[in-house]
Amino acid sequence: MHFPGGSGHFLRVILLLLVLLLPAGGRTDEESGLLTEIDSFYGEMELEGRLDREVFRLAVIGYVNLLGSGELRRTSPLTIIDYSKPSAEERLFIIDITGRK
Repeated sequence: MHFPGGSGHFLRVILLLLVLLLPAGGRTDEESGLLTEIDSFYGEMELEGRLDREVFRLAVIGYVNLLGSGELRRTSPLTIIDYSKPSAEERLFIIDITGRK
């Protein structure tokens, strides 16, 4: 199977996101760095003002949980629907995490 950016890039993204699932109780420098990585990805995709940052973070963590539990058998696009927005506004986002787009 081929992942955009190489399989090493895909594994790096997944490993970075898995650390976010560690129990709360203060963030380590590594965890803070990973949140920075997610925020960087959020910025790369120019989602500011379009999709709430916390909604994005929670969706990515949920995606990683599903991958880790085996409920997703392949990497799929992550679909986020922000129901806090009116239906007349843009609120459906399809994110390619491995392709970073």
